[in-house]
Amino acid sequence: MSDVFPWQEAQARVSHWGQVVLAARCARRVLPLYPELATTAPAGDYDALCSALDLAEKCAGQGRELSTVEDVLTSVDEIHRRLAEVGRGTARVASAIAMAVRDALRAVNAGRDKHVRGMRNSEASLYSCIINVDSASPEDIRGDIWSDLEIAHRKAPNFGGTAKVDPAAFGELWPKGRPNWLPPEKVKEPTGRPLSIRERFGLPAVAVQHAGAAVSNVARADDGLERRIRERLEAFDPARWRDKMARVEDWVCRVEIGGHPVGTGFLVGPDAVLTNHHVLHQVLAGDVPAAEVTCRFDYKMLSTGAWNEGVSVRLHPAEWRLASSPNSAAERGRTPDQPPPAAGELDYTLVRLAVAFGGAPRGCLALPREPAAFVPGMPLVIAQHPHGKPLKFAVDTDSVIGVNAGGTRVRYATNTEPGSSGSPVFDLGWNPVALHHLGDPAYDHPAAYNQGVPLHLIRSHAEAAGAAARAALA
Repeated sequence: MSDVFPWQEAQARVSHWGQVVLAARCARRVLPLYPELATTAPAGDYDALCSALDLAEKCAGQGRELSTVEDVLTSVDEIHRRLAEVGRGTARVASAIAMAVRDALRAVNAGRDKHVRGMRNSEASLYSCIINVDSASPEDIRGDIWSDLEIAHRKAPNFGGTAKVDPAAFGELWPKGRPNWLPPEKVKEPTGRPLSIRERFGLPAVAVQHAGAAVSNVARADDGLERRIRERLEAFDPARWRDKMARVEDWVCRVEIGGHPVGTGFLVGPDAVLTNHHVLHQVLAGDVPAAEVTCRFDYKMLSTGAWNEGVSVRLHPAEWRLASSPNSAAERGRTPDQPPPAAGELDYTLVRLAVAFGGAPRGCLALPREPAAFVPGMPLVIAQHPHGKPLKFAVDTDSVIGVNAGGTRVRYATNTEPGSSGSPVFDLGWNPVALHHLGDPAYDHPAAYNQGVPLHLIRSHAEAAGAAARAALA
């Protein structure tokens, strides 16, 4: 079972709440099988198991054990016990699924005696489900679980730590696509009618009256009036989403040469700005002095309708050039794919500012070390200064078109304009994923795509450029 998920690795590298999220995601990967396996289970079991995982993740998101954990755990224990008593056929595998959910919830208070037995049991249950399902294989999920581990290590390092962990930071459960051995996502209740919201949470029944007389056949609030249509479009907590957006506003700048806008850039270190190589190619070639370059931060429209002129910061007078990589020759013409860009053609420039403008409290964006999971249709947001205008956010909820064969370019439908080169590209959770650098150059048909460079490649290339660049990056 260790070849499916390395719990020893998790225990050594990931904080307590990070491990709770890992365990919950393990259980979620097999929970859709439950209704088909537990064919004689009472109506409501499946919803109870879903609610238990929701509760485990909610505890992780708040960094504390909520008061309802013990009661919910008792209910899940009862589901597991009933199935375990059958002990044969599909009920045995359903029992393993219930155990995975139970032990993910147990992981909430596993920190009391510093062990992860609950999570190890979750993985054992997961493995049991896989080997008992036709055409399923550990290979189907090993990569996704390893990806979870790497995200958890970045978001929640230090096993002894108690900082809360946002489950949404882990992204989609199946970044490479849902396995064909799972049933359709919209699973019906095992038996009987679907439970109402009040029944799911144990609330008393409601009697509806009109003029003192009882009214029958009143539709429940969950009788088909609401549905999830596009699974990739998650709902967000508005306060947290706004806070992340405001931080992005602080990091993005308009890049100017001689006072004229030429592109967009953003802080990736206390005194480091990232933009496109082609935005500053004249400066890099020595045709224009670096002293002519300024980065204008906070250039945006205020809620009053007035423009904030922002603050201009010059480059370091001597040590301004940290790392760079050109775009390909083809990308400077009409056929950017012919030939495709080489591995070292990433169209970026990392420059040092004269002052540490990205220090506290403003902060800066940390470039990712791992590749983003670009999925067709994935939403993307681009923070940009189109045509040199005050900061704009372009949003497309059906954006990603695809990634090229070498993995060095990603194409998307989110709108950009001249002046947007060098803009940061984010997923809908404000995680940075790419550096925008190019739009469809064809003139004989409507534009079909925009294009960016995955940020993890830029980080890797910049770090290899030397100690100065490595030290400059957040």
